[in-house]
Amino acid sequence: LAAAGHAPEVVDLDPGDPAGAIARARAAGATWVAGGGRPDDDLALARAAAAAGLRCALVVCGVELAARELGDAVAGWLGPAQWVPGGPPPPAPLPPGADYPAAQALAAGLVAEEAVTLAGGTRPDDLWRAARELVTATFLGPFRVDARGRQVAHAPLVVRWEGRGPGLRRAVVWRPGPPEGASDTLGA
Repeated sequence: LAAAGHAPEVVDLDPGDPAGAIARARAAGATWVAGGGRPDDDLALARAAAAAGLRCALVVCGVELAARELGDAVAGWLGPAQWVPGGPPPPAPLPPGADYPAAQALAAGLVAEEAVTLAGGTRPDDLWRAARELVTATFLGPFRVDARGRQVAHAPLVVRWEGRGPGLRRAVVWRPGPPEGASDTLGA
């Protein structure tokens, strides 16, 4: 939690007492609450924050679930998002209403296809080597893994909810650039 002109204060959220966390935030002078947890915990915190007139930057605020559950209360709130419909178009069509898991599955297939090409085949050891050497980008953003296979190039978008009612939508307010040396062969 951070109040204007003050250093951020970390307040552990008791999932069973989101109202108590918001009361501590208000007492500290906060106007925004930032955090991230399980969707249900984030939604409970968001409901308490909205009731207290605080704004939020929460993980759940990056996905459609926030608008479905909180309605217009999310207007102006921030969240991370891996993909937003209407962003860079995928090189293959996604069905109307496709969500992030569908977009992620398409991107994973595109990366796998490029790794197979780089490896020259599908032998597991060759694919593992190729995947660790691969530096590229998809319509979801940059892709590169470290020696242990952890994604290290991708950073989520930051979105802000804008509008009201049926016009409520996520707008990208920050998008990471491609990693140095990335190819642009996958529709980035």
